[in-house]
Amino acid sequence: AEMAAVRDKTIAHVESRGLKVLPGSKANMFMVEWKDKTPAAMMAAFLEQNVQIGRSWTAYPKMSRVSVGSSEDMQKFRLALDKILMA
Repeated sequence: AEMAAVRDKTIAHVESRGLKVLPGSKANMFMVEWKDKTPAAMMAAFLEQNVQIGRSWTAYPKMSRVSVGSSEDMQKFRLALDKILMA
């Protein structure tokens, strides 16, 4: 139940930044569409913030897979996202 709450909070945060999310049902991951940046560029930008996100999939060339981790992990993801989007 905690994982679901953390996932839902993170998805809401991503959507509040104007990005499209495919939630992946009740899975421990979701897909994010990056608008004008490529998944490779976003992966690199997150790595600069010491946050690892997943690769893109052929079926979703503009999206990256984000695994849901601990509450602390996802807090780091949300903070990194905000820094990257403001850059």
